[in-house]
Amino acid sequence: MRTPPPRIVRILTAIVAMGGVVTAAAGTASADLVVNGVDDSVDATIELMPLSMGTGPAQTTIYVVPAEGDNDPGCNFDGPGETVTVNLASDNPAVATVSPTTLVLSACGAAGAQPITVTPVSVGSATVSATQALNRAGGTFHFGNSRFTAKVTAAPNTPPTLDIVGVEEGGAYPRATLARPECVATDVEDFPTAPHTKTWLASMTEISGPYAVDSIGTRYAECSYVDQSGAQVIARKGFSIVDDSAPVISRVLDPVPDGSGWYRGDVSLDWTVTDAQSPSTLTTTGCDDQRVTSDTKLTVFTCAATSAGGSSSNTANIRRDATPPVVSPTTTITGGGPVVNGWYTSPVGVTFTATDETSLFLVDGRAVGTSSQTVYSSGDGELVVQSPAFTDRAANSSAVGAQTRSVKVDTSAPDAPAVSLSTPAGATGWHTAPVTVTFSPAGDSGSGVAACSPAVTVDVDTESRTVSGTCTDNAGHVSAAKEVTVKLDRGAPVVTQAVVTSAPNGKDGWYTTDVEVDFTATDAVAGLDSATQRVKSSGEGAAVEVSSPAFTDRASNTTPAEALTKTFKVDKTAPSVPAFVGGPSGSHYFGEVPAAPTCTSSDAGSGLASCVVTGGGSSVGSHVYTATATDNAGHTSTAKLTYAVLPWTAKDFTAPIDMGGVFNTVKGGSTVPVKFEVFAGTKELVDATIVSLSNRKIGCITSAPTDDIETVVSGSTSLKYDTVAGQFHYNWKLPTGAGTCYELKMTAKDGSSVTANFRLK
Repeated sequence: MRTPPPRIVRILTAIVAMGGVVTAAAGTASADLVVNGVDDSVDATIELMPLSMGTGPAQTTIYVVPAEGDNDPGCNFDGPGETVTVNLASDNPAVATVSPTTLVLSACGAAGAQPITVTPVSVGSATVSATQALNRAGGTFHFGNSRFTAKVTAAPNTPPTLDIVGVEEGGAYPRATLARPECVATDVEDFPTAPHTKTWLASMTEISGPYAVDSIGTRYAECSYVDQSGAQVIARKGFSIVDDSAPVISRVLDPVPDGSGWYRGDVSLDWTVTDAQSPSTLTTTGCDDQRVTSDTKLTVFTCAATSAGGSSSNTANIRRDATPPVVSPTTTITGGGPVVNGWYTSPVGVTFTATDETSLFLVDGRAVGTSSQTVYSSGDGELVVQSPAFTDRAANSSAVGAQTRSVKVDTSAPDAPAVSLSTPAGATGWHTAPVTVTFSPAGDSGSGVAACSPAVTVDVDTESRTVSGTCTDNAGHVSAAKEVTVKLDRGAPVVTQAVVTSAPNGKDGWYTTDVEVDFTATDAVAGLDSATQRVKSSGEGAAVEVSSPAFTDRASNTTPAEALTKTFKVDKTAPSVPAFVGGPSGSHYFGEVPAAPTCTSSDAGSGLASCVVTGGGSSVGSHVYTATATDNAGHTSTAKLTYAVLPWTAKDFTAPIDMGGVFNTVKGGSTVPVKFEVFAGTKELVDATIVSLSNRKIGCITSAPTDDIETVVSGSTSLKYDTVAGQFHYNWKLPTGAGTCYELKMTAKDGSSVTANFRLK
């Protein structure tokens, strides 16, 4: 629970002492007062709220004081949901603003007080007032006592402070990295937004000292600021600017040395010396440009420089070797294996030797003047082995083939012999006549072929006979054996049996689809890729023939078709679409549907066995008769006959009964005449046995319309058709029980119905 502010408690205490209510100010209508909490009084005087730009927002409250004289004595808020919505506004928001701008009051006195905040914006006066936006209470409200004036005055002046940032008094700073110092003034009144400062670049004096020409020496930063009240502050800092870096020496070597550090041509060395901060103090030694044009194992060049920033030096090491190694014509032979007819039978190694006088060779991590390399022969034949490239540490290389050595080498056997057949095999690799196999040289990369194996003739049927042969070259090497497989078959296949793949799928031994027969053949030597072939019948009739196809073995020997034949009964066609005889068509009203139809059909194949009609119906809705014709092979065909059974039309109950959801009001125990009609199209039905009436207790709907029954009768009668009035008639004696409701329902044999509602008095 919120505790009320003290001033509100004091005001309410005074109100209680005066009798508990306040009388509205003179000249205003009697109403509860909407007042502010700026002071303890409740009167017509506009209160004053003092504010300062230096102290920020202030708070007060808005609340309701009950008063007599309006249409709601005492406090206007009498219960839950009774509220008044109030809009708050400042007539000069450029001076002061109020928040919130809308609040809701729901109780009188301290319990209903709502806080508000007034924020100063600038020096001046602004009136804050409340107005009514929405009144959900019983009485009226007077808002004149809610107004008050917010008077905003300037904040008191505080003297400014001034500082110089970026340098310290007596500090020393490198010329290359020194940023310009800045002035920072702090004044709460001039700069009301935190951090209450203003920053600008400081004024700078000229640099003094012996190196002032290079901007090296002593300098002062100066600042001055005057605030809005006229108070002035001044700041000054002295500091030194120094050269903190020695001269920079760079060199360019042209061309750039390779990874070994050696040059293989003339070398140019160009020196560059700079001092960005104190160039007037710069001196150099040994910094002349150089050009090296002759081989040298090592020459060292040094450039040194001094300035006010210190001393530095740089060194260039140059090694030059433009002469490639020299290869000796003397060689040695290693390897080669047994020598046959002047031919080496394994690769030959030829060792070459080279020398270098300047950069030398790098061998096993050591610099040496002589290097040897062995080159092995590659391939077979009369070969020339070339010396390899010899490379010194400066990357100079001798030419490949500077020296050579000739050798004859045959390291491999001849190619396996070529094979030829006196007659080619068929597409499947079989022969059907005797064949002779001949072996001949296929090639040799070295000494050449000397001889190959003799020819072989195959003249006996065989599934597989392997014939092999080899060749020998002049160096004694024997080739790998070349094998060829010969398959010989000179006889055709024999058809041995025929098997039907399925039993008759129709009735009485008839097939209703094409018949499939598997014929099987055998072959004693080459065999068959497919020993069994399936043949499908074609056409219809009582004697359809199926004959064996041609069979070909793997050697391409063929047995012609029709070596074996089978006969079958085949009927693949259904009877003709049946025709209906008699029966309904289109639509018929309930109770008037004709008797079920019969059907007829015909079949040109196995003959018609039967024609039967199923389905139909006499209830309201859509119905279908299905005629099915069946032939002697079991085929069927069907036809559909669709028709509709239409419902009767049950007319609403007539006077004195009201329809359309109305509750007919009548005294319990009364007898009400019930009248209605039933039609089959335009024909009125008069048979009382086709309808029945029933009633049930239902819930009363208070929002539904009602109407009194104007006519009641005495006694009750059975349902009958009144030929004079041309309608069904029934006297219904209602149950008793005031305040209860019933539903009366008429139901016809076709399912049509009419209902009416009753409420008992």
